[in-house]
Amino acid sequence: ALVEYGVQGLIFDVRGNHGGDADTVIRMLDYLLPEGPQVHVYYSDRVDPVTSYSDAAHIDLPMVVLTNENTASASELFAAALSDYEKAELVGVKTYGKGCGQRAIMLSDGSVVFITSLLYNPPYSDNYNGIGLFPDHEVVMAEKWQNTNLFLIPHEEDNQITKAIDVIEAKASDVQS
Repeated sequence: ALVEYGVQGLIFDVRGNHGGDADTVIRMLDYLLPEGPQVHVYYSDRVDPVTSYSDAAHIDLPMVVLTNENTASASELFAAALSDYEKAELVGVKTYGKGCGQRAIMLSDGSVVFITSLLYNPPYSDNYNGIGLFPDHEVVMAEKWQNTNLFLIPHEEDNQITKAIDVIEAKASDVQS
């Protein structure tokens, strides 16, 4: 619907997003990426990775992904995949660095043990576990707003969003030239 309205680009804000379901990210990426691999999952009990693929249909607009130190896991995978395809530039600060997943084992007393049992690798770049993703445009949140809930920061005072808009506008003008 946004494409039909004539948007110039897309900004995905995954700051403070600790991840979520990888299958959901894979479905989202299918709309955004061209044909090719989306993610390679390396399971501890398998030799070869399980790879998911995107079909040829994709959105061809300038994109930015906003990241911060609390961007982790599946949200990092989302950012890394868009970056690998050069579909999006990353704006913000280095991400958390969680490129692995856990398996839950229920114990007889009702407690749960989580065991790391897989790695999520982006389509073309290396796994970011313990490292994080480094932004294309490092923009540290203005000191005034550090340690503030992102939803409470007025849009016009969010220097990371301002930079993301600048990147989108520059990319959109390049496309029109």
